[in-house]
Amino acid sequence: MSGGSLSDILDSTESGGTVVVPPGTYEEMLVIRKPVRLVAEVVGRTVIRSPGGMGCLSVLADAHVEGFVFQADDRMSTATVNVEAHCSILSCEINRGSVGLQVNGAAGWADVEYTFVLGARVGILVTDAAHCRLQEVDVKPAGAHTVVVQKGSRMGAIECMMVAPPRGGAIVIGRSRFDASRCNFTTDRVLAEQDTLRASLLVTSGSHSRLRDCFVDDNMASGIRFAGSTGRLLRTSASGNWDYGIEVGNGSAVAIARGEFSRNGRAGVVALDGASVAAHSITSTGNKHAAIAAINASRVRLKDSHELSGNLFGLFLESAASAKLIRCDLRGNLREPLVTEADCTVEAVASPIHGRKTATLQSN
Repeated sequence: MSGGSLSDILDSTESGGTVVVPPGTYEEMLVIRKPVRLVAEVVGRTVIRSPGGMGCLSVLADAHVEGFVFQADDRMSTATVNVEAHCSILSCEINRGSVGLQVNGAAGWADVEYTFVLGARVGILVTDAAHCRLQEVDVKPAGAHTVVVQKGSRMGAIECMMVAPPRGGAIVIGRSRFDASRCNFTTDRVLAEQDTLRASLLVTSGSHSRLRDCFVDDNMASGIRFAGSTGRLLRTSASGNWDYGIEVGNGSAVAIARGEFSRNGRAGVVALDGASVAAHSITSTGNKHAAIAAINASRVRLKDSHELSGNLFGLFLESAASAKLIRCDLRGNLREPLVTEADCTVEAVASPIHGRKTATLQSN
């Protein structure tokens, strides 16, 4: 690289070319309009700083970006890095701004690896049928949400850390999809206050989420909340949360296999308002109220689950809820293995239980 601004050099580079940028701080907004590789000579030593409230990088053609620090103005209303084509982002740091990384439109496709997204109001926004894949990415925003996947978009995350800010965690909305494997969702306990965070992961409005080998522990609200959506959880933990481990409501349908939902402030798993939960081989112990709860015409099917002890109640049913238990053990809870109202139904197969009428499930 020699002579002129980075923008001029990018514009003059032939399609398929590579621009190597030496260490330093460059105050300009870069726009990639043709397929190129933009590479920092030394990872983490080349800073692109947004000028006058603008973004740092806009990707309008297929590109590879590697090794940069993108540093935005906190007052800016645009994304620090905006992607509207296929872009691979490797070993970068994206700091501050309204949105750290935004991926737009059906042509927008971001592959992001070994990158930090820090201090923005929204960490990552994927919208309007865009795609985003994250691998070993740490997202720690300062204002609204870790990630927002909306309007028919898709996101996949592998071995990522999502640290929720005070106002909310990850949101999947508008018939979108979010798949995660070996990820950790938690709360920034320095910033967060009780009841400001509804859930570390919220899946709503016809969306779907599949989590495998994830940890959604020690959040200052529910771990995962489904509302009018669907989900599948495999070997996923939602324990030590202030509210529920898993909250399934508004007609949602969720399948759970071999997970742990223990030591939560209310129930380990709850189905609300016509929702359904099918779970097998789960552990739900030491919750302040129930291991499993179903309320308001919701349905629970529980199979081959024997670690359901140490809660106030084992299974809690209220307001026309129903449950089917197959080879489950509800013994060893502090009060009753089964608490149910007269309008609820329970079918038990090889599951030792007994029950009584009860009042509303409440938290301490």
